Amino acid sequence: MALDGDEQPNKGGQQVFSTRETRIQLQ
Repeated sequence: MALDGDEQPNKGGQQVFSTRETRIQLQ
């Protein structure tokens, strides 16, 4: 689910590189 940011960087722009960090926060 966290990989969604990698495929959809348009989600917010900042998530483009924050995808990995977001994955930790989701856990």
